[in-house]
Amino acid sequence: MIDKNIIRKCIRAINPAEGDIFVEIGPGKGSLTNELVEYGVEIIAIEIDRNLCDFLIEKYSCNSNIKIINEDILKFDFENIFEDGIKLRVVGNIPYNITSPLIFKLIENREIIKDVHLMVQKDVALRLIAKPGTKEYGILSVILGLVADIEKLFDVSNKCFYPFPEVMSSFIKIEFKDMKIEGNFYNDFKEIVKISFNKRRKTLKNALKDFVIDENKCPIELSRRAETLTPEEFILLTKFLINGY
Repeated sequence: MIDKNIIRKCIRAINPAEGDIFVEIGPGKGSLTNELVEYGVEIIAIEIDRNLCDFLIEKYSCNSNIKIINEDILKFDFENIFEDGIKLRVVGNIPYNITSPLIFKLIENREIIKDVHLMVQKDVALRLIAKPGTKEYGILSVILGLVADIEKLFDVSNKCFYPFPEVMSSFIKIEFKDMKIEGNFYNDFKEIVKISFNKRRKTLKNALKDFVIDENKCPIELSRRAETLTPEEFILLTKFLINGY
């Protein structure tokens, strides 16, 4: 990111406060890091590129509030840096090819994460905030919608980056809901959502044909398609398919 006005706009949206602990994903050469550190926060920057990592280590060698880790964020263990009950704040500019697995990883660590601010491709942002019945609505929309509130804060032109990407980006905020979901139920929920969307144009009855379902007792009309169900309706469907009620 090379546009300083956009960087400052991101910082205002993030609203960092002294004592915050940030996990920054893919800091690059530190354009966002430079601004964040001015607020007296602690930053754990995760950079997969060894050369960039060496550059950042040298750049911030005199700053004890910044720790640089050379690692793939998808393999990073958030639990290792969670201490003293201070929830983590996650920020980053995310490549398209890791968006879905990263979102799922953040969901799995949601109990130790306060909030997430990400720069993503605009079409990805539209999928994340999509409502039932729209063409963008899908697996990510449902699963993230169950556990978090998602907001697209603003769009960003490709000219604000170097090298220029081919598409527009959006800056989004994810705030996890204060709710407890047992691991087994979450895994069942995720699996049923995925099965339901695997054949998007099929009815639930066809998509879930491997389940033995008493249609008279099912709380969801099986003639509907997956794209019409809210996250709450998928909860009802999951409970019925797994527990029979």
